[in-house]
Amino acid sequence: MNVDIAYSEFRARVEQLLPEGAHFLPAASDQELADLAATLGRPVPEELVALLRSAGGQSDSADGPLEWCRFLTPAEIGEQYAMLRELFNDPPEEEVQPSTYRWQIWGPGWIPFAASDGNSFILDTEPGLNGVVGQIFFRPNVPDLDDPLASSLSEFFVVVNAELEAGSYTVDDGTLLLDAWQ
Repeated sequence: MNVDIAYSEFRARVEQLLPEGAHFLPAASDQELADLAATLGRPVPEELVALLRSAGGQSDSADGPLEWCRFLTPAEIGEQYAMLRELFNDPPEEEVQPSTYRWQIWGPGWIPFAASDGNSFILDTEPGLNGVVGQIFFRPNVPDLDDPLASSLSEFFVVVNAELEAGSYTVDDGTLLLDAWQ
């Protein structure tokens, strides 16, 4: 399943389960995507482009729909990326290999796409030897990285949708908490 379809299903579920949540924004423009690529210093991964062309993030008026994380606009992705690069790029600490991750705390190939209070869902474009380009993981504010949640952005939404469809979640203060991630 491609990211457009999986994300559309996720969005429909979120709008049904959390009608008062953060509203989805219109699709990102070509200029917003070009600006993001310039900030990243690399092309925006295709699946992230597809996601941002479906919705250019969410308003910051409420907590995000998933683990309190709100889907970021292209500008916010760039801001988060630049902030993390500035904080942790002297040089980034490499993970002992073989590992799923190439970096320990932060790496230049990590692109946050949803975030809240220092916690982020990350698309990894530079994984370790045991990882997969495009893998998705959760980076807590105090990095103690668990295994990746999915091998791609498409798979991430397929997994989330399956959990929601199975009723394997709780709603807490306007966000969905998946049982599998607790």
